[in-house]
Amino acid sequence: MKHNIIVKNYLSSLVSLIDELSESDLTKLESGEFEISLRLVKKASQKPEVVSKKESVLVDYDLLIKELDSVKSREAGLEVIEKHLKLKNDLISFAKYIDVAFLKSEKVSKIRETIVDATVGAKLRSSAIQGKEI
Repeated sequence: MKHNIIVKNYLSSLVSLIDELSESDLTKLESGEFEISLRLVKKASQKPEVVSKKESVLVDYDLLIKELDSVKSREAGLEVIEKHLKLKNDLISFAKYIDVAFLKSEKVSKIRETIVDATVGAKLRSSAIQGKEI
């Protein structure tokens, strides 16, 4: 029975990988000059839990995202970030969690501004383009 589960998972992964191939990749396979190669790699964790080393406070990123979604200005967004994420490592972890690009060499204030611009600022720009009022 255990082998059936292994084969099922393997075939499921294979189907997912084939679905991700581009048209040019499929054409190359069809030509016969190329073949598919498989590797066994460890999956990356989806939502890492981050604990602040100094304060040992568990930050719930989903609640933080909801709180940022509810603010109506960049300034209010900065206040939310400052309230919940006090350390640079916390800011970096949250930025990675929401997939925001930043440089580790940036100062804390710049990382905060980048996060707020990517969350609150994006919502404000979108609303302005659509002519909606928040």
